[in-house]
This record gives sequence, C-alpha cells and structure tokens, in this order.
Amino acid sequence: MPPILLILGTFGNIFSFIILKRKAMLKFSTYFYLMVLAIADTLVLHIGLLRLWIGELTGYDLKDQADWICKLTNVVGYTVSDFSVWLIIAVTIERYIVVCHPLKANSMCNTPRARKVILGL
Repeated sequence: MPPILLILGTFGNIFSFIILKRKAMLKFSTYFYLMVLAIADTLVLHIGLLRLWIGELTGYDLKDQADWICKLTNVVGYTVSDFSVWLIIAVTIERYIVVCHPLKANSMCNTPRARKVILGL
C-alpha cells in the first residue's frame, strides 16, 4: 500500500501545486493556502511514509544511523505534519469568515494576509 500512496500522493500534490500556482489562482488566498498545503503534504509523505516503507523493505532505518539524524527526522516530521494540519485549520477559518461575515471577507481574506498567517504558522 505505501508505494501506491506515495505515487498517487506525490503526483496529486505536484499537479495540485502546478494548477494552483497559476497567476489567476494566486489572487485568492484559499488557493495560496492549498498550494502550500500541497508542498507540506508531499513532505509529510516523503519524510514519514517513505522512510518507514524503506525501513520495512530493507531493515535500514535512517533514524538508527546517528542521534542527530533521529532527532532531526522527528522534529522535521512532526513539524511538517502539524504545519499541514494548521494550514487546513487556516483554510477552514477563512471559509467561515467568507460565509458568515461576507462584508469583512475582502479585507480579512487576501493573499498578503495568507502569507503572514503561513509565516506565523
């Protein structure tokens, strides 16, 4: 199952990124969030699932090679995974603002603000 998830997930995220990167799409902050989410999800797949799958196939786990590699893998893996979740929360909050407070949406939901939120995350 891991190779199927890796291949479909990687190509799906690459295609999403390419489509969402179009100039017309970048005018909307939601698409900007989703573009960054595609990158984060690809990293989650490769840092987490790929490492575990290679470990299952070969018995070789990158984390066992050195203490600092183990710590770095854990920190980066959890950080990217949590970042991905917070991006989904940011999109949800933005959608709430657009639906429930449409008059404030133009001033609150824009790409420059989305960039600041992403940097804050």
